[in-house]
Amino acid sequence: MLLGRSVLLPKISSIQPISFEPGASVVIRGQGFGEKRGTRGVELDGSPLTAASYLSWSDERIEVVIPFTVDSGILRVFGSLGSSNAEIIVSRRETPQPPSGDAPVPVRPAISSIEPEEARVGDLIAIKGIGFGNNLQFSSVRFSLNTAAFASNSSAPGTGTLSEAPKWDYAEPKANQSMYEAWDDKEISVRVPEGAGSGTIVVRTPQGESPPFSFKVSPGSGKKYIYETAVYTIEFGIDIQNERLNQGGSILLYLPEPVSSSSQSLDSIQDEGMAPLPGTQAGIAVYKIEGEGSGEERVRRTARLTVNTVETDLASYKDGFKAGQTPDFLTPYIAEEPDIPAGAKEIVSLSSRVVGKETNPQRKAALLWSWMKKSLVWDGGLSGANRSAISALRNGRTDARHYVLLACALFRASRVPAVPISGLLAMKDGATLPHTWMEYYLPALGWVPFDPVLATGAKPGGFDAGFEEAGRYFGSIDNRHIAITRGSLRIQPSLQGSKLKDKGPAWSLQTLYEESSGASYSSVWASPRLTGEY
Repeated sequence: MLLGRSVLLPKISSIQPISFEPGASVVIRGQGFGEKRGTRGVELDGSPLTAASYLSWSDERIEVVIPFTVDSGILRVFGSLGSSNAEIIVSRRETPQPPSGDAPVPVRPAISSIEPEEARVGDLIAIKGIGFGNNLQFSSVRFSLNTAAFASNSSAPGTGTLSEAPKWDYAEPKANQSMYEAWDDKEISVRVPEGAGSGTIVVRTPQGESPPFSFKVSPGSGKKYIYETAVYTIEFGIDIQNERLNQGGSILLYLPEPVSSSSQSLDSIQDEGMAPLPGTQAGIAVYKIEGEGSGEERVRRTARLTVNTVETDLASYKDGFKAGQTPDFLTPYIAEEPDIPAGAKEIVSLSSRVVGKETNPQRKAALLWSWMKKSLVWDGGLSGANRSAISALRNGRTDARHYVLLACALFRASRVPAVPISGLLAMKDGATLPHTWMEYYLPALGWVPFDPVLATGAKPGGFDAGFEEAGRYFGSIDNRHIAITRGSLRIQPSLQGSKLKDKGPAWSLQTLYEESSGASYSSVWASPRLTGEY
């Protein structure tokens, strides 16, 4: 029987004063800070304070001097195993001072101008005004939704007919996709997100929401439609058989959370039994097992998701990047990665030969797809030794994951941004099947779905719940595709000298699944179970 399963992370209960004088000290009260500072510390907006900032340190009380350069920010106490909850502190020089005896009045955001006044999806705009705060955390920019892109469940895509309200009330840029390029109290630089339409923009901060400001989204030459909503509840599970856990030893498990995108939303998530550590990396739930002894442990987590069918009309697509330059937020999606050899000589040579002098990104994608259809065969029974993007290219046979990784490498070598998606196919009988597909990016339109395996007419595991016409999977996706990871989740080890497990279930693409120190154990990642479909 394990004696303990949780770790005491630092926890802030109060900061006094919250509205501080620059250069003065503040007192942080809470628990789990540690009796001595050592390698611990306090950070503001992700940057640790200098050693000279600390006046005193104890397990329940810290006093620090706030630098003169700080106007406001997010404060955390960090230790070797993680960070505390976040608290906002605000400089008095940023807070309007009311008449004596009244409470301070928070500064609500207000937009004074947007430049340019009209832009395409993916373009960079500058929002100017006041009261935005000095960082993005707990804040966002929201655009009016392009409701013409949402077709009802009974309408053909493109009719613009809505018999029910769309799931989303607004379009919001994704911080984890680098859509925000700068944020300070008076100006925000942000990309126009997918799904945005002409209407208004508002800025939301902890102090409130700005009045709406008019903005126009220029239509591109391609069209994208969201329709046919499906709602799923899925149970994820990990079973641990612990043979021995030494004193001071521990096991960490990294379970990904299903992604949210323009066509899929993570509505809720619930843990049964063991709870994950607080304050960990976004998109990953981290579970820690510790305490001397042996026994069994079970992780159970249920997610509720809304998934939509996505359809595109690209027959007349002719847009491109301005000045032919890939914008900064997309550069990670044309770069080489360990599993995506976009810079390998074989990949670069082939992509150049197939694409030739073509400059239209959609026609590039079509040329590459035409080559793959003729030259690659999906084979779900290949051994692990034959699984890599390069071996897929050389052998002409591959499983779904490496078919997609090769496709991403070819697209990236052709300067078409691409990203692999790992997740599940929802079968008609309620079972789930691990699967991999991808998205590629088109200027003025956004991310376009592509399942190269299903587009060949292949039916992994007998999958028959999607499109009847296989060719639709080039540019469209059905609502039976449930995305778990988008791209490869880069996870840094947390334990010194730990044993790492970098291989895991086929429905997730991540660099680390488990690590352990002073432990002998075995683990089973259960196949995700579909517990409801609505």
